[in-house]
Amino acid sequence: MGPALAALRVRAGGTLPRPFRERGHVPITFQHWPWLLLLVPLLAWLLAVHRRSLADLSPGRRRAALGLRLLIVTLLVAALAGATRVRLNHAQAVWFLLDLSESIAPESRQQALRAIDRAAAAMRRGDLAGVIAFGADALIEAPLANRPATSGKIASTPVTSYTDIGRALRLALAAFPEGSSRRVVLLSDGNENLGNAVEEAALAIAAGVPVDVVPIRQARAEEALLEQMLLPAEVKIGEPFELRLVASSDVAQEAVLRLYRNDAYVGDQQVTLAAGKNVFVFSQNLTKPGFYTYEARLEVARDGVPENNRALGFSLVRGRPRLLYVEGDPGQQQYLAAALRQQQIEADVANPTGIPRNLAEFQNYDSILLSNVSALSLSAQQMKLIQSNVRDLGQGFAMVGGDESFGAGGYFRTPIEETLPVDMDVTKQQVWPSTAVVCVIDKSSSMAMGGLGYSKIDLAKEAAIAVAEVLGERDEFGVVCFDEAAKQVVRLQPVQNRQAAIQEQIATLVAGGGTNIYPGLMLAADWLRQSKARVKHCLLLTDGMSLPGDFVQATDALKGMKATLSTVAIGTDADQVLLRRLAAEGDGRFYYTDDPSALPRIFTKEALLVAKSLIIEEPFLPRVELAAEVLRGIDWDGVPPLLGYVATTPKALADVPLRTHRNDPLFAQWRYGLGRAVAFTSDCKARWGAQWLQWPGYQQFWGQAIRWTLRRSTRADFQTVVAVDRGRGKVLVDAIDEQGEFVNFLEVRANVVTPDMRPHSLTLRQTGPGRYEGEFPATAIGTYLVNVSRSDRRGTVSQTAGIALSYPPEYRDLKTNDFVLTRLAERTGGRVLRDPAEVFGKGRQPARTPVEIWPALLLAALLLFPLDVALRRVLIEPAEAWVWLKRHAARPHRRSEAPPVPASPATLGRLLERKSRVAVPRQEEAALPAAVATPPEDPGKRVAAPSPQSEAPPPPAAAKVAEADDADLSPTERLLRAKRRARGER
Repeated sequence: MGPALAALRVRAGGTLPRPFRERGHVPITFQHWPWLLLLVPLLAWLLAVHRRSLADLSPGRRRAALGLRLLIVTLLVAALAGATRVRLNHAQAVWFLLDLSESIAPESRQQALRAIDRAAAAMRRGDLAGVIAFGADALIEAPLANRPATSGKIASTPVTSYTDIGRALRLALAAFPEGSSRRVVLLSDGNENLGNAVEEAALAIAAGVPVDVVPIRQARAEEALLEQMLLPAEVKIGEPFELRLVASSDVAQEAVLRLYRNDAYVGDQQVTLAAGKNVFVFSQNLTKPGFYTYEARLEVARDGVPENNRALGFSLVRGRPRLLYVEGDPGQQQYLAAALRQQQIEADVANPTGIPRNLAEFQNYDSILLSNVSALSLSAQQMKLIQSNVRDLGQGFAMVGGDESFGAGGYFRTPIEETLPVDMDVTKQQVWPSTAVVCVIDKSSSMAMGGLGYSKIDLAKEAAIAVAEVLGERDEFGVVCFDEAAKQVVRLQPVQNRQAAIQEQIATLVAGGGTNIYPGLMLAADWLRQSKARVKHCLLLTDGMSLPGDFVQATDALKGMKATLSTVAIGTDADQVLLRRLAAEGDGRFYYTDDPSALPRIFTKEALLVAKSLIIEEPFLPRVELAAEVLRGIDWDGVPPLLGYVATTPKALADVPLRTHRNDPLFAQWRYGLGRAVAFTSDCKARWGAQWLQWPGYQQFWGQAIRWTLRRSTRADFQTVVAVDRGRGKVLVDAIDEQGEFVNFLEVRANVVTPDMRPHSLTLRQTGPGRYEGEFPATAIGTYLVNVSRSDRRGTVSQTAGIALSYPPEYRDLKTNDFVLTRLAERTGGRVLRDPAEVFGKGRQPARTPVEIWPALLLAALLLFPLDVALRRVLIEPAEAWVWLKRHAARPHRRSEAPPVPASPATLGRLLERKSRVAVPRQEEAALPAAVATPPEDPGKRVAAPSPQSEAPPPPAAAKVAEADDADLSPTERLLRAKRRARGER
């Protein structure tokens, strides 16, 4: 290697060398080190070429040219090898990770925050610090700065029911700047219950970031808690079983255990808690089929956290199939209930208020039937529960018609519509009268309120958009809003090809102002007066008390043009008396709701009733498809007529064995997920189905239809266990046949319904003989139900299991986990600190930032190359250079003004004369005989050159002969001859 690299400490392979600044070493690394192997051969080749060179250079210039060429080649090879310099930076960038999970008491959080402020005060110039607050997720509380701005309190709101240290660590590593010494300081109790911080430490190790830990130790009171409830997931009727409770306590003390079943008190036990774990047993015996939920509560005198003093569990008792029959018309349930009893189907009859409100209560039934139940009687959550039970847990579902059912009942675009085999809208080609609908919406300040993240004005806008989507192409739609005055939102116009523009205009609606209904109604009436539609309807929505107005004039104006008026009151602050009177005088309908999420259902129900005449009341005989399995064995020859139905549209995959005289679906069925659903668009009581009540096939038809929907309850030949750990649920299935042998290669699936109603479908993989496993996310607190089904050549069987999370895991582990914290610090090269301020003290490790210098080396080689050429090819006499410098140095201020100087004739003459003197002696010397030798010149004497005046000009003839001889040669040969003449050779 050349002298230019003699002072470099080089380490090949791309790894950063340790700095040796005190020894004068410059840390250099090469990213593509194999190129360095070419350096020695190239330098040796240049030296060999230099020795054989014929260039006529002085010794000094020859040495300079050789050194310059060696330097250029060295620079090129270093650039090809990817030379990189390591820059050192002693400034630190530190992320403080602050644990805000529920296991950290508020006073401990404040102490940790004050410790961070003290550490910030110890920062040096150039240091950066930031704060990340974390629980189940991680948020940047204060970005990296010279002084983190915490203001003595935490503004971030991470999910605090879990602790995920690894997630906070990943965020910190991703948010570090380049070029500084990086470090992480973790302030936590180490009780992680999501992820694995020790495994995530591999990322910090790879990035060279040490993790220091500051354990948060809390002075807590003596603690007692219920850890777990253990009971069989499924038992037989009358079979005794044991319910076990696992409790733990820091100290020995007396306690009371109380047990509840389906929210009813069962009994209690006076127990003595020993220090550590304790197990207590309750004996149970269930005599009726159903789904039973248990809750245990622990009452103790000395306890720090009461949230962990409860445990949940459930068990299923199978019996005869049960149906929940919900009737929307009071006093009309006896007809179908009696028919089902005759068909040996056990039915529990209820009104709409008896619909279950949680997932566990639905498990008491194998099918649900809604008869003329309005969508306004169900909450959005109840609709999702029904959908999830059918799709994910195999429950059956049936809907029977009436004037409050299907589209007429407001089920358009609801989870119930997705579950049923029919759509609520009528999409087939029919000639409907043209319709004009104007929505009059209250935009007062109170409409900005709401709940669950949605304001009333937002839901009103959604409802108005839904109305526009329900209307046909020939229909007209408009929106008027009002506060103290009426304003146009969407002018009355045909909806054909204008849906996007209508939605954009509705989206501009913003709440604000007072409430004055009268001008809004009058503007709507003026629009409808100008419309040529055959059916005209106005829909008024408000949540408050209106200013006085001539409402009689408004309703008379609407009636004068044969327009109807329906009104919607939201909440108890609305003037329900006025709205009821307006709806009655306007020949419309009045709606009251305290649930703003019901607005889209109300609006679409009104639009469908007005625009498409969904209720068809005329006698007809059903058209029967006799091949359908559900209709077999019934005598359809003597079937009486039905008197009406609700128009719907069958879905593509639905079977429609019964149709009306207009070819609309009367009875439709299909499979939805794991369950089955049917729709009967007429009714089952003394209105549209009055003549069917005396028909002999009435009982058989409904018995076969409901029995087809019931959940399959074949006892499975496998065992299912569900467990939850670190936010992940695990399903374990052991398949064993009647001989006790493992059953392998099964297709096992699991459908999981979480407490927040999110479905998860799993395909369990076989992990051992007869064992199948699968996982799902499980962070919500509550009951998880799992329906496991397996298929083989004999068919499909299923089993329902589950698990209940009684409280967040943050309340289970309350002591500092020193093992996790210490292990995390050891793996990453960090320290266990008593005070976060120590991170800015002694023992800093400077950051080593690689800086690529190969582009600069390449540029230097390119700039030196012209100098190399000039050094070899350009000849400048020192005397002439000295004269040029003296002349230009004497007049620097006139350099730019001096005109170009033409070549002096005297100078040209001297050059030609010098050339002749050199050429003539050599020609004469060449003409002498070979025997005559020129006497050698004495090197010790210096011969003075004759003056130009004494020199005679060369004979013209000799010059012409030399030029004539050279004219016949190529340029290369002439150049070689000139070099020989200069050296005195032939």
